[in-house]
Amino acid sequence: MTRYVILGLVAAATAAAGLAHAQDAAAPPAAAAPAPPPAPPAPLPAPAVAPAAISPYLLAAIDKVCLPLIQGQKIKDVAQANGLRRSRDDWALQGPGVERVIITIPSVANPTVCSMSVNYEVGQTDGVVAVLNNWATAHNPPLAVLSAGYAANPGVTGWSWELDTPAQHVGLVFNAQKGADGKPVGKTFEVGTLLFSARGG
Repeated sequence: MTRYVILGLVAAATAAAGLAHAQDAAAPPAAAAPAPPPAPPAPLPAPAVAPAAISPYLLAAIDKVCLPLIQGQKIKDVAQANGLRRSRDDWALQGPGVERVIITIPSVANPTVCSMSVNYEVGQTDGVVAVLNNWATAHNPPLAVLSAGYAANPGVTGWSWELDTPAQHVGLVFNAQKGADGKPVGKTFEVGTLLFSARGG
């Protein structure tokens, strides 16, 4: 008797499974999940900063004046080759209008450092920083950004770049100056300082 009961239960279970399978086969397939909405377009890149009008004079001061002087060339030869003029104890590279770079040549105490005072048009600090950053990036090997737009002192905002290896050191430090009221230091122009240093390479 027990055997027949067990056989009956097995048959009932088999029939139920078959019925469920048939129902599953007859059921329509589940609808596919809707496709996700398309991703929004990527934002347009920020427009490039236009180089400042002083840019070609800054690059000439670095590449054609300071670097040759650090490498040991005579100021007389460098001045004649680049149209430098005496400015008291320093040398001036004059551009149009207010554009002017005053160069303090490397000294015996600091033979690897060339310092510059830069006069440039009002509102063109970003353009000055952009051309210096481009110079640093294009250098082989490139200079790394050390600081960008930091408050060096009240009224002074600084940027710096450096390459420092056992074989070579190159550095740029630019400080843009403002008056206590936030206005340009010059009456009709901005004022900044640029330090360029090089060793080895």
